[in-house]
Amino acid sequence: ERSGAGPKASEGQHPEAGAPVRREPLSQKRGSSGPRSQYLGVTFNKQARMWQVRTNIEGKRHRLGHYENEVMAAKVYDKAVIKIRGEKAKTNFEAKDYDEEMRSASEMSKEEFIAQLRSEAKS
Repeated sequence: ERSGAGPKASEGQHPEAGAPVRREPLSQKRGSSGPRSQYLGVTFNKQARMWQVRTNIEGKRHRLGHYENEVMAAKVYDKAVIKIRGEKAKTNFEAKDYDEEMRSASEMSKEEFIAQLRSEAKS
């Protein structure tokens, strides 16, 4: 049984990071142009020409910033959802990859942690 934290043998791997949890890239939406992310919480912002991270917190959509690198953006999303939803959060990469960093952030509130992630973004 899968715990949501590891790829099936048939899933692809990204060369810059561990094994992604996501399956195949999302299908192209009708009328959209530009790159599509294969990662949860990551979209391409055409105006900024960067990858944007977004997540929902208590029913409200929150932007976590823009990143030049899609994998970096996916990791920011992962850290945010782990802090917000706990260890059972659906992540792009294995949650255990973030154990050390999340331990150091355990003293922060969710709001403080989100603010820190935003401050590390390009915009």
